[in-house]
Amino acid sequence: MCIAFSSLTFSQERKVEVPEIAVKMILGKTVQLENYTITFLSLEEDSRCPKYTECIWAGRARVMVEVSDNEGASERKQLLFGQAMKGEVANDVIISSEEIIIKGIAVTPYPEMNDNPETKKIYALLLKVVK
Repeated sequence: MCIAFSSLTFSQERKVEVPEIAVKMILGKTVQLENYTITFLSLEEDSRCPKYTECIWAGRARVMVEVSDNEGASERKQLLFGQAMKGEVANDVIISSEEIIIKGIAVTPYPEMNDNPETKKIYALLLKVVK
C-alpha cells in the first residue's frame, strides 16, 4: 500500500497597505520632529463643507505654523488643505529637504452640520514624517 502526500503552497500577491503614523499637534502647542521645532500658531480659515451635507464648494482649511531648525532659523508657513482659489496652490508641506519631508495630513475636527458655534473646538493639525 502506497500513500502519497502532496502539499500546495499559495503565495500572497496582495499588497498590504502600511498605515500612516501621524503626530497630533494641538493649536497653540509645539512639537519636536527630527531636527525641527514646529508650532501650530493659528487656524486662519475653516470653510470645509460639513459632514453629511451637500455644498457647492468643498471648502478648505488654512493654518499657520512656525518652523525652527537647530541653528535657530525660523519661518512661518501657511498650509492649505482642500480647494485652492484662483492663483493659489494647495500646500501641505512644512519641511522638504534631501533628508526628510514633514507634511500636514489634516486639520481636525472636521466640521459637522449641527456644530454649536458657541462650543469651543480644540483644533489639531496631524503631521507625518517621510524619510
